[in-house]
Amino acid sequence: MSLFRFKFDLESEISRKSLLYNVNWFISLRWLAVISIFLLTFLAKNLFKIALEYKVFYVIGFVVLSYNVVLYFWFKYSQRVCKGELCVHYALISAHIQIVLDIISLGFLIHFSGGVESPFLYVFIFHPIFATVILTTPSAFFYALLSIAVVGIIAVGESLGFLEHHHLEGFFKAENIDSLLFSLGTFLAFILIQFTAVVITSVIMSELRKKQMDIENIKGELEVKNEKLRKKDEMRLLFLASATHDLKSPLNTITSYVQSLLEGYMGDISEEQKKILGRILVRINGLRQLISDVLELGEFEMGEEKDIRKECFDIVKLLEQSVQEFIPQASQKGITISFEKHPESCIVCADPVKIDEVIHNYLSNAIKYNKENGSVVIKVEIISDFVRVSVSDTGIGIREEEIPKLFTDFFRSQDVKKSGIEGTGLGLGIVKRIIERYNGRVGVESVYKKGSTFFFELPRCTT
Repeated sequence: MSLFRFKFDLESEISRKSLLYNVNWFISLRWLAVISIFLLTFLAKNLFKIALEYKVFYVIGFVVLSYNVVLYFWFKYSQRVCKGELCVHYALISAHIQIVLDIISLGFLIHFSGGVESPFLYVFIFHPIFATVILTTPSAFFYALLSIAVVGIIAVGESLGFLEHHHLEGFFKAENIDSLLFSLGTFLAFILIQFTAVVITSVIMSELRKKQMDIENIKGELEVKNEKLRKKDEMRLLFLASATHDLKSPLNTITSYVQSLLEGYMGDISEEQKKILGRILVRINGLRQLISDVLELGEFEMGEEKDIRKECFDIVKLLEQSVQEFIPQASQKGITISFEKHPESCIVCADPVKIDEVIHNYLSNAIKYNKENGSVVIKVEIISDFVRVSVSDTGIGIREEEIPKLFTDFFRSQDVKKSGIEGTGLGLGIVKRIIERYNGRVGVESVYKKGSTFFFELPRCTT
């Protein structure tokens, strides 16, 4: 295993992002280190009155600040201009340079703050740990050895007099550094802690990386299966669209013949025959509506309406036109239709043809499932930044447990099925898709056997 390679599967997008995030976090953490150096130096000198060469510490702080600024902006710039594998390469370079410079800077900090006496001695432990998390286990051991070498040079040099010892007067007793046993014991403890930290972190990271690879493999398998399912679903929809489209022609022909028979173009027929032909025509129209709904549902599922048509129009005027169209149909059942418009005008941005389809669905259902001599009330009102259109009826209502299923495909309530009223169960599902495409929402409120209120909301157009 290469010392300077990233251990994760670099072909994995998650691993790439994890590496880039960790390196960015590691470099950004240096701002806290710089602040700590300046703050602790200030407090040691002015609050705790510890004798130290504070100017040296400020210099070290400025050096750390300087190379961190350079590395930070270089990393940001390199990630902005690079592509693919090169981004990983630049991130690795940034991490290695950062760790090496930190160990060197920390060596000077340790030396001028008491050598093996220094309270900052065990800060060295963080860099091998970071290397284990961000890079590889071999690189972590390499940086642990580098840290040990730096501390060893300081400890031996100060013990033998090659390096000047900067004692922290008022913090440690002076005789500590003169004891070879103290220096040796501290150094051995430092070695033990460094290697123990690397080993423990390596074991933990190894398990985490194995689990990550398992997740990556599962994700890959799921993506393959999803793609196969998507293709099968696409083929199913294409077949369905083709089959339903091919059914239109013969149905139109059958409809034409039946209407010709009913209107007497092919000779006189009895009243009983007219009733039977009328039922046939109703069934044919129901089948044509099912074909139309299935085709529209297929368009939504296949995403053929990605380029959503939008225009600004007055939804109140559209409602007025729709209400007028349904008055004759409602009159046949003795149903009264009233239109309550609190704003006289309200502009929305959507496809008026599609919104008209939604309105027609609501009004048609309100009449179809209403009681004889019932009523239908259409309301339009402003609620915050939305316009709400609601259609209330005095019909059969909906059972409470069935309300959550209303806007799902092919759902028809138990009472509707028993009533024998024709329907496809697709209308409300299509309504929901249309309204949500224009950032709106649909809903229903109902009291069983007393009536229902279906509504939809669309954002108002303010420009």
